[in-house]
Amino acid sequence: MKKLLSIAAAITFAANMLPAFGEQTTHSGLGMVQSLDRAKGEITVKHDPISSLNWPAMTMVFQVKDDQLFGRLQTGKRVAFEFVVSDNRYVVTSVIALADQSSTTAPVSEQAHHRGMEMMMGSGAMQTMMDNCMAMMKH
Repeated sequence: MKKLLSIAAAITFAANMLPAFGEQTTHSGLGMVQSLDRAKGEITVKHDPISSLNWPAMTMVFQVKDDQLFGRLQTGKRVAFEFVVSDNRYVVTSVIALADQSSTTAPVSEQAHHRGMEMMMGSGAMQTMMDNCMAMMKH
């Protein structure tokens, strides 16, 4: 009986650690678009560290959820983007092209970051800011 209770407790604990059914965690990142493959629905981004996943800066391929997002993407341009993990793939759900600055010529990992941005990235403020920007772009 104790073993059965232990198993039930472990299952309950594990279930509480998972997101609610159908809910996906959205992650935010900043990076430079390295390449676009519209036919495959993929982009390659050299991104800054992504604290929500404990990732260092790296270059990786992301799927693009909506083909219309390709209109906001250009090789060699800095972007702020959001993505979710879906079926073991990293899927970009929104993207905002960032203004060109002279500092963007340095590699992503060597660029100076605004101190406030690091606090914003994990707080949900980045999500709100991107939602507001996306809403303004639609109007």
